[in-house]
Amino acid sequence: MMINKPEYKNSLFVFNDNVQKKGNGGTAVIRGNPKAVGIPTGYNSSSPDPGHRGFSSFKEGGESINEAFGDMEDKLGNNYYDKIYYSADAKTGNLGIRIFKESIGVDVAPKITEKLRQISNEYFQLQISSNTG
Repeated sequence: MMINKPEYKNSLFVFNDNVQKKGNGGTAVIRGNPKAVGIPTGYNSSSPDPGHRGFSSFKEGGESINEAFGDMEDKLGNNYYDKIYYSADAKTGNLGIRIFKESIGVDVAPKITEKLRQISNEYFQLQISSNTG
């Protein structure tokens, strides 16, 4: 995995998370790694609404998303990182949303990506990767 390679020792990796912060599927395989931070894009199957479901809009997930970005900025402020990596859609460059692609609102991934880019501009160079595993 990229996250464990020496050349990425100063890199922070973003994975698609769920509100419950549970599971290790997809990009969440890096959950628990100190160089990883999850940004929620929806709910997992243990939510009150069964099945994986993406946020219908950025507004729906805004509180959870903003909390996760706060966690990210805490990590950035307390550690030395020189890059952020996230799994991106090859066509748009937006955060990849494979697991929720059928249920996620059209503004969710672009707005999360915009926030990632804003943080990158504040801290350092953003690296977009289509594979964080």
